[in-house]
Amino acid sequence: MIKSLLYILVMTMTAVTSAAASGNVPGHGDGAVGIVAHRGYWNCEEGGYARNSFAAFKAAAKAGFWGTEFDVSMTADGQLLVFHDEVINGKRIDHTQYAELSDYRLENGETIPTLDEFLEYASAQKTFPMLVFELKGHITDELQDRAVAASVEKLKEYGMFDPSKVMFISFYIRQCSLLAKAAPGFVVQYLGSDRTVDDLLDNMVNGIDAYYNHLLQTPDYMQMARKHGFSVNVWTVNDAENMGKVLDLGIDQLTTDHPDIARRVLSEKNIPELIRQHALKPAKTARQKKLKKHLSAGDYVLCYAGGSQSKFYDIDWMKDLVTYTDRDGKEHWLFDGFLFLQIMDHGAGVAFDPGHRAYDGSYLQSALQSDWLDLINYWFEDGQCLDAIDRCVAEAAERLGDPGYKREIIISIPNPIPYKNPVANTGGTRYWGLLDGEVADFSRPEDRLAACKWFIDEVLERYHQHRYRYIELSGFYFVTEETTGLGDLMPELSGYIHSKGYPFTWIPYYNAPGWNLWKEKGFDMAWYQPNYFFNDWLTDERLVSACNRALNYGMAMEMEFDERAAADSPDSRAGRLREYMAAYKKYGSWEKLPIAYYISHKGVHTLKYSKDPADVELYQDFCDFVAKRPLRARLAETNGSRYGKAR
Repeated sequence: MIKSLLYILVMTMTAVTSAAASGNVPGHGDGAVGIVAHRGYWNCEEGGYARNSFAAFKAAAKAGFWGTEFDVSMTADGQLLVFHDEVINGKRIDHTQYAELSDYRLENGETIPTLDEFLEYASAQKTFPMLVFELKGHITDELQDRAVAASVEKLKEYGMFDPSKVMFISFYIRQCSLLAKAAPGFVVQYLGSDRTVDDLLDNMVNGIDAYYNHLLQTPDYMQMARKHGFSVNVWTVNDAENMGKVLDLGIDQLTTDHPDIARRVLSEKNIPELIRQHALKPAKTARQKKLKKHLSAGDYVLCYAGGSQSKFYDIDWMKDLVTYTDRDGKEHWLFDGFLFLQIMDHGAGVAFDPGHRAYDGSYLQSALQSDWLDLINYWFEDGQCLDAIDRCVAEAAERLGDPGYKREIIISIPNPIPYKNPVANTGGTRYWGLLDGEVADFSRPEDRLAACKWFIDEVLERYHQHRYRYIELSGFYFVTEETTGLGDLMPELSGYIHSKGYPFTWIPYYNAPGWNLWKEKGFDMAWYQPNYFFNDWLTDERLVSACNRALNYGMAMEMEFDERAAADSPDSRAGRLREYMAAYKKYGSWEKLPIAYYISHKGVHTLKYSKDPADVELYQDFCDFVAKRPLRARLAETNGSRYGKAR
């Protein structure tokens, strides 16, 4: 039996290596700073005053520094050497046989250490510094590929392929990308200053190791890196004054030739020094609680239902999202997943996520408990929303036969906004309603979490009161498209949702703060927004970038359009919708991955009922794109066997 593609996707996403224990993780965020001995603790008698020497390597461990940096190059015959320069005695290392270099002596008389020697020694120790592994440049792509593969293989051979033991740094963006793909879950820091944070994200880099003066002169670079959860290291800071300056920036690691001075400066500034006091045991794999439900639909349409402006999701409306009839007159199932959400209620003058405006341009106030309840009431109202889908599928089944598996429902959780007036942060924090008979105070994180739990419990109670035949609740969604300022709410909320047996989902906008950390925030599934349809100034390179990012970070894609896809729109964007479909076919989303669809309210209906042949043509092409992709055929088989027939 073929397992559900989406079940595999979700489980793969959640089985991420965790190194979050006892100072293992760069970017730990607790204020402590790790001292990295640059090329080992060489600048002392015990280190032999020889950079990258075996003596310096051992001296760094004996001194108890958090990390030891070392440089690795590969010879022409595949031997990995610990040496900084790319050239020895006029010969490029990557073009020279190891035998020709084996007699070369370091300042302390040692021969050049091999990576085998370093790893064999480190793996035998009870404790050891973080191995800050700098892979040096190799002159061709083929050599880079070989060097990365050989490095990973050596780490595995000695039991050191573990993000709690090793992190990677490189001046070469291609090598960073190769390392990130070969070592998922590891920290990979870029050493250069010639790339934007966007470039780094596109190459799966999750940290910067910046020249200290560059970081001091461009603090916005660090701020952008922090926005996306990057770890921050600096090199090579050798005087107390500049050490103090970079420490004031809030870095994670400090790389220096004088780690003893760095230790003194940390003490003088009352900054905790990160120490590796744990045994070097393999990092544990995070265990995913077994969920009752798994996301197994292929095409999820976003339904902005509820609020005075959006109460038209009845049977007549939903039927056009449940099936369509193709050019040959044959009817097909259309969307197999439905995400119910709302961001504002114009009638009540409130928003379910901060920053939205009323028709007059003023900012909407935060929604009350009663507004949250109004959403639930509408979504579960007879003849509307969930019930409408169930009835539409039942009616269509009389014509098409059994759909094979139930249509999936995801319910959005409103954002528990701290202040009544969210943009101005005024109006108080005790505005929302009651929790267990007490007035909720949204300045308290526990009350914000409790409000979300209350909402989830209300949804589940209402869902279980109905005996839906063709639909099932399959997960929850968080309405905000970025998670800045939410603190520990996300992982705690995720834990509660998991305790109920459901997955937690998210759809961040392009470059939203923390979009690349969706797994760490506790989400089980995330779709990525390109935001291409709405912005004329963007070229189709945005679609390419978004698709590549989604694939690299284990995400799926969202497709976006609204009524402006119509030919008679003053600002017709039909061509942009076609570009989405072409890109998703080209980059694999159409064939293999689930897709979420933002259609505003009337995007599909506008095209279907238009009298313009171009609109009807686009409608048919879009519906064919949804219903006839290879993924749907596979899901019909696998979901049918897993759930049984919908009847």
